[in-house]
Parts: sequence; structure tokens; C-alpha cells
Amino acid sequence: MQYNPNLLRSIAVAGHNIASHTYSHFELSNDVGTGKKFTELSNEQLDELEGELIKSYDTLQSVIGDVAVGGQPALVPLFRPPTLAVSKSVV
Repeated sequence: MQYNPNLLRSIAVAGHNIASHTYSHFELSNDVGTGKKFTELSNEQLDELEGELIKSYDTLQSVIGDVAVGGQPALVPLFRPPTLAVSKSVV
């Protein structure tokens, strides 16, 4: 989105809903090295995640905030975790 906002805009104008995915693929749990076991995020990481989500939404809003799909905003309040691994504190 940063390097090609026109591509994002054309996807939205084509009728697709757009949702957040964090700004920099921030991981939502801590991998303890096995790839199968994860721990909770620290309070500092949760604060950083909040900033990531705000930055992502604000950037998306600046690019496609005026685009509608079927009369509804293209930017929808949905979120997909980058790795699908989510700690309980993030949920």
C-alpha cells in the first residue's frame, strides 16, 4: 500500500472490500521456537500492536476512504492476523 496506493485503490474501486492486516505484519503471539507453541504478548507489545492497527487503518483510510462498494465503504472494520497465530490477550 505504501509503494503502490493506486493498486489498492483500483482493487477497492473494482468492488472489493478492504480490511486491515497490521501495518508491518506485526506478529500477534510470541513463538517460543517450536513453531507450535506460542506465548502471550507483553503489555509493551500490546501497546505497539495498537499503534500498528491505528497506523494501518489511517493509511488505508487515506487511500480508499472515499471508495464505496454497493453503497457501503470499501474499508471495512475487519482484521486478519498476519500469521493467523493469535494470543488470548490479542483476541
